[in-house]
Amino acid sequence: MEPGNVAPWFGNVAQWVGAGVTFLAVVVALFKEDILRKLRHPKLTVRLEAGHPDCVRELLNEEGWHGSRYFLRLWIKNEGKVRADQVEVFLSEASEVREVGPPVAVPQFTPMNLRWSKSNPPTIYVGGISPHMGRHCDLGAISDPTRQLLLKSLPEQSEKIRLSLQLEFRPPVPQWLVPGKYKFKILVAASNCEPVAWDVDFHLTGKWSDDEKDMFVNGFLVGVRKSEKKVGWWAARFSRRGRRPTA
Repeated sequence: MEPGNVAPWFGNVAQWVGAGVTFLAVVVALFKEDILRKLRHPKLTVRLEAGHPDCVRELLNEEGWHGSRYFLRLWIKNEGKVRADQVEVFLSEASEVREVGPPVAVPQFTPMNLRWSKSNPPTIYVGGISPHMGRHCDLGAISDPTRQLLLKSLPEQSEKIRLSLQLEFRPPVPQWLVPGKYKFKILVAASNCEPVAWDVDFHLTGKWSDDEKDMFVNGFLVGVRKSEKKVGWWAARFSRRGRRPTA
C-alpha cells in the first residue's frame, strides 16, 4: 500500500469500528433485560411427595367446611442465584386418565392460579422467593367423606371422598373430583423468570383414613416431574409483563 493511501484506509476502518460499537451499544440498551435474564435468573423447581410436609392433615372450620382435610402442597423452590419476584403457580390443565384411550379433560374445569399455602387472605402471588429457599402452594384437598357438607351436597349413591382443587376461585362441591387417576399440568413463573411446565400424576383411590401413614400409602398416590412439553412464546410474554396466561 502506498504511503499516501494509509490515512484514508485507516479512517474508513475507524468509521466502521465506530459504527459497530454504536450498533452494539444500541442492541445492549434495547435487550439488556433479556440478556441479563438469560445469564442470571431464578430457577424454580417443584416437589410433591406423599408425606409431611407436602401432604398434611388439618382440622378446619372455614367456608362452610367443618372437619378434616388432607392438603396436597407443591413445594416451590428457587434453586437459582437470583431472587424470584412475584411468583405464581398456574394450573393450566386437568385431565382424567382412563384405562383405554387418551386422557380426557375434566368437565367444567377452568384454568387459573393456585393459592399459596397459609396465606391470609388467600393470595395467588407471593412477593418473592430468595435463592435456596421455598414456599408451599396448595394443589388440592381431600375431604373427610363423613362431613355434612359433602353428605348434603352430593347425590345419595355417589362417592363421598372428593378432591377439591385449591384454585383462585374454588369450584362448588358437585365439581370436586371423584376417585380416579388424573394428570395436572402446572406452570410456575415469576416476573423475572419465564414459565416452566410441570406434570403432576395423581391417583385418588377412594379410601379414607384418619391415620396419616395409612392415608399416605393407601389413600392416594402422587408424583411430579418436569414436563417434556415446552411452554409457548406467548406464555413467556405474559410472564414478563406480570400477567398470567389463560390457557
